[in-house]
Amino acid sequence: VSAGVEPFPGEQGLNERLVDAVSKGLLTATTDTTGAVSESEAVIIVPPLVVNEDGVPDFTALDRATEAVALGLKPGALVSYETTLPVHATRQRLAVKLSELSGLKLGEDLFVVHSPERVYTGRVFSDLRRYPKLVGGLDEKSTLRGLELYTAILDFDDRPDLDRPNGVWPMESVEAAELAKLADTVYRNVNIGLANEFAVFSETIGVDVYDVIAAANSQPTSHIHRPGVAVGGHCIPVYPKFYLSNDPTAVIPAAAIDANEAMPRHAVDTIIRRFGDLASQKVAVLGAAYRGGVKEVAFSGVFPLVEYLLSLGAQV
Repeated sequence: VSAGVEPFPGEQGLNERLVDAVSKGLLTATTDTTGAVSESEAVIIVPPLVVNEDGVPDFTALDRATEAVALGLKPGALVSYETTLPVHATRQRLAVKLSELSGLKLGEDLFVVHSPERVYTGRVFSDLRRYPKLVGGLDEKSTLRGLELYTAILDFDDRPDLDRPNGVWPMESVEAAELAKLADTVYRNVNIGLANEFAVFSETIGVDVYDVIAAANSQPTSHIHRPGVAVGGHCIPVYPKFYLSNDPTAVIPAAAIDANEAMPRHAVDTIIRRFGDLASQKVAVLGAAYRGGVKEVAFSGVFPLVEYLLSLGAQV
């Protein structure tokens, strides 16, 4: 990165921006987190938050990053968490660590906000312009500092479809910002789960589910997503489990997860019904990415599908 070389090719517009920033002396990469923070007035933290086998958020990477940042903070610093988080994680866990380890007092000489990422791999820069940047702070001063930071570094496209101008949007609290991102991703997971239910039922009555969905979506009130083998990627399969860690009795998100996670097995069972026993049969699986146009396989449905095929004795 410090040499102006794109480390992971494929992100549209990254190489040009990287070369420009490095050539102007505006960007230097380092592995010394604490040292870099000690020279900074604002810090953006965005390591991954994953879930374990039981669906419980694993804060290991985020806690380590928080600890390294805290040791370098100076009075007046702003810290923004862009990692998608369960509700209360910023206030009750991460901000507390920052304050305890830095010796700084929240709301007085340390300001913390949550401003969740709202971008897709492969189109990060266009998404940064297209979608409002949500900022929710621990307190009013923190929110104002966050607004100041993101207003200075981001530009936005005109969005006449929004009920207020596109730009940096203040949220009433850090919890509101956390929930806004979870609500977005849980909705999409639930929508896909419903589409998959429609797909399975459509097979039983002999109709094309894609035609059905297209017809339904011709009404402006209908926004049914496309069914598929699975919900993949770093976000949509994972964040509903963050929500359930806050609201464990929620019925609809849990049902959607079950519906979506059943689709790889359903796809294979559909093949069996059509072609018979797959033992010793050769099966080609084309594509491993969780969606087209990206070089990412995170939570791709291809892996449970292949695992099930192999368990049936197929040659994959």
